[in-house]
Amino acid sequence: MYHLGKVVKFTNRERKFIFFMMRNINRVIEYDKIVLNVWGSRNIQVSTLRSLVRRVRDKLEDEIIENVSSKGYIVRKI
Repeated sequence: MYHLGKVVKFTNRERKFIFFMMRNINRVIEYDKIVLNVWGSRNIQVSTLRSLVRRVRDKLEDEIIENVSSKGYIVRKI
């Protein structure tokens, strides 16, 4: 995958998360909807989701993913 002209490697879950968020750009996506899309029906800790988001943010070197406190995440720009 390319971001800002650079090749960036993502794990399968990171890729699922990115594509799901990009399909829902400018919408707040609740934590449970992200978990369902990325992990299936598995229950996971919110800390696991936060860790995934942190890794994606670090790889993108950009602040396109924003946290909406107590609700979920939003991508506001590409």
